[in-house]
Amino acid sequence: MKVNPIEFWEEFIQTELLKIHLQRNNFLRNSKNVPPMNVS
Repeated sequence: MKVNPIEFWEEFIQTELLKIHLQRNNFLRNSKNVPPMNVS
């Protein structure tokens, strides 16, 4: 299987950025709604 490294990395970076973005949004949403005691 031949993979174009540039395409692979572009896709990889996009995926990672999206994950980070979603995690950050979840964290912000949770931190507003959840009292500090319940943060795990």
